[in-house]
Amino acid sequence: MKLAAKLLLGFFLTTLLAIVVLVALMQTGLRQGYYSLIVQSEIERIRIIEGRLLDHFAMEGSWDRLRVDRNLRYTVTGIQEAAVQPSLPDAPPGIGNVARRTSLYDTDKRVVFGRPNIAENPIQRPLEFRNELVGYIGLVPIRSLEDGPDAAFLSRQLLVGVAAGAVVLLCALTVAHLLSRRILSPVRQLAEGTARLRAGQYDSKLAVAGNDELAKLCEDFNELAKTLKKNERDRRQWATDIAHELRTPVTVLQSQFEAMQAGVLEAEPDRLAFLARETDRISHLIDDLYELSLAESGQLRFRKSDVDPLRLLNQSIKRLQPTCAKKSIDVRLMSSLHGPVRIRADSDRLLQVYANILQNSFRYTGAGGRIDVNVSENDNEVITSFEDSEPGVTDVELTLLFDRLYRVEKSRSRRYGGAGLGLALCKAIVDTLGGRIKAYHSKLGGVGIECTFPKAGAV
Repeated sequence: MKLAAKLLLGFFLTTLLAIVVLVALMQTGLRQGYYSLIVQSEIERIRIIEGRLLDHFAMEGSWDRLRVDRNLRYTVTGIQEAAVQPSLPDAPPGIGNVARRTSLYDTDKRVVFGRPNIAENPIQRPLEFRNELVGYIGLVPIRSLEDGPDAAFLSRQLLVGVAAGAVVLLCALTVAHLLSRRILSPVRQLAEGTARLRAGQYDSKLAVAGNDELAKLCEDFNELAKTLKKNERDRRQWATDIAHELRTPVTVLQSQFEAMQAGVLEAEPDRLAFLARETDRISHLIDDLYELSLAESGQLRFRKSDVDPLRLLNQSIKRLQPTCAKKSIDVRLMSSLHGPVRIRADSDRLLQVYANILQNSFRYTGAGGRIDVNVSENDNEVITSFEDSEPGVTDVELTLLFDRLYRVEKSRSRRYGGAGLGLALCKAIVDTLGGRIKAYHSKLGGVGIECTFPKAGAV
């Protein structure tokens, strides 16, 4: 069953149940109220009859004449008069005859007229004259409204209630149909859009109307489509870049080996050393790709412990200093820590992060430049910043530095030796360790990289 049919059926059954309950309650209330009015009317009529009987007793001093004189009894009780009826719209005339259901008994509860036994009267009222008991009056109230004009009146009211309920049900179904169309319109859009996404059409976009939950769901769908489109574009670019990164060194190796096989080039030590370096570069690229994929998928293994960041920074800088000396680049380590601090991290991975950032700064810092490493702290964190001198990057390039295989100048990538994976791998490792990393414009004119880690034991 379709969702629209389920909604209509649900509205129909709910409204029908409400109407049935409402009509039943109204009919029950009407019957009870109508019956109460009749009983109250009869009690009022009894009071009139009581007054007439007491007037007769005042004149006669006994009930003897009423026992034998039927005409006098009719005159006194008004048995030939219509009973007092409740004032209701369309009320049927002549609802019973109170006098015919009235009985009179003397002080010994012997019948004067009416039913022989006083116990047959559910309603019994004493008759007092001048504060003395002179008899009893009994009444059998009307018991049923099932027959006659009373029942016809109630039946008409029931038909009116059923007709009103049918009109309400029709209106409810109309509203339910319009509401279901309004609700199901974005649902149909979502179903169609999902089918397009499944087919790889990531340009799908849904129309958003209103600000309810369904509109929010459509907005989320549009964001999902944009994310999937970006991921697909990145995946293709990722595959293209990897192929490009591997093709160039493989082509160089292939051409060199073919030339040596053909006897055009000799296997000299310098040439073999060059081929070994190209092989190592391919190996490092493959290792970086593998580690990056593990880090981004959360499968990179870490052995966390309390680590001294200053010790790892000193170690990284000492390894890089001989290389920096060739370009006359000055590397400085500055600390504003108030004492020994520790961060919770994997020492090998953190050393890899520091080394990658320093290598990146070295590659893109001009000869005679400078690299400043500054370590500071706040109440809960340790902040390490790496700033290099010119050249700098644009604002747009700054936001792309942590993208995989991104390089500011692709044409000079071979000269600087980078594949554009170092900072991407650094970000993946820092995120996994629970830290933060960002890039900014350095005060020295180049690029600044800031790593922030929580102190060991900090909440």
